This record gives sequence, C-alpha cells and structure tokens, in this order.
Amino acid sequence: QDVHAPLGEPLRHEFRQDVHAPFGEPLCPESRQEMMVCSYCELDIPSDKFEAHCDYCGCRTDVCPTCSARVMLKDMQQHIEHHEKELEAERAERAHRLHQRLLQLRSTRAGRLPPPVTESDGVTIRIRLPSGNCIQRVFSTADPTQVIYDFAGCHEEATVNIRLTHSGKEVPCSSTITLSGVGLVGRVLLTMDCLET
Repeated sequence: QDVHAPLGEPLRHEFRQDVHAPFGEPLCPESRQEMMVCSYCELDIPSDKFEAHCDYCGCRTDVCPTCSARVMLKDMQQHIEHHEKELEAERAERAHRLHQRLLQLRSTRAGRLPPPVTESDGVTIRIRLPSGNCIQRVFSTADPTQVIYDFAGCHEEATVNIRLTHSGKEVPCSSTITLSGVGLVGRVLLTMDCLET
C-alpha cells in the first residue's frame, strides 16, 4: 500500500483497514474510549492512539491544487498560505505598476493641453465624471478631439483608458479630427466612462 497515494473516498475502506490497523481499528462498539476525528482523513481515532495516528497520517502526501507539487498533508495548509501570500504580493506589485503608469499618463496628458481660449472664441466643453462631478474648459473649435481626452484624462478620476460620449455617441480620440468636425460647438456636455485595463 502506497501511503503517499492521494486521498479519495473510494479508497476510504481500504485505507481504514491497511493504514489505521496499526493504531487499533476497528474499535469494538462497546468501547467507551474517547474518539477523536483526524483532520487529515476525517476518521474517528481512539484518543490514546490519536497523536501517533496524526503523525503517521500527516506524513502522507497530496497534490497541491496551485502548483501540483506533492506536499505532506501536515504541511499543506502552510504550503497553500505561502501561495496565497505570493499571489497577494503579485497583485500589489501589479497595482503599484498600474498606479505609476497612470500618474505618468496623467502628467503627459496635462502637458499636451493647449492654452485656454475665451468662451466667445471657442467651444465650452463640460465633462461629467463617473462620480457625477463635472469639469469644464473652453477650447478652440479647431483643436483636435484629442485635447478633450487629455483634459478629461488628467483628472484623478480617469483611468488609463477612457471614453467620451456626446448624446450617447462616442467622440473619437484623434489628433487630426477637430472639435467642430464632430459637431462640438457652442456649449457641449460630454460624459466620461472609465474602461477596464
């Protein structure tokens, strides 16, 4: 009998006979000895043989569901917790890299903004943010649509990828198409959506 075989319900009866026999099973029904449940095999073990049984049973191995390595049952919980800590560290690192990328992108977007113009000479762009707050700025009708993406994208609510819509229609982000070219004249209300990255 391979004591390193993975656990399985079909093998429970055979496992009870072959592996637990040294520890006094089966126990006669009339016995009044306290029984304790093994956390590894979930079988009832006599209390006076429980410690020896757990030492023996815990040395069997099973496959780690994360890395597929064979790990002793007594070490499995610690092994899994190690994987969870590694995963948590990876998530934190990804979040940090994304945050740094976003800060750099916001700075770049802010640096591309053209000088403001007077309201009489341009188009007033009012953008509703995801929070419901609004930001506003006046642009030249000859400015490319990219400038309103830069304006919205440098706000702290913006993510890496954003979308601007006007009356339910997406406004293209372009360095060649002008604001007047997509019908943005006078006073305009746009909505910003943050897209998943």
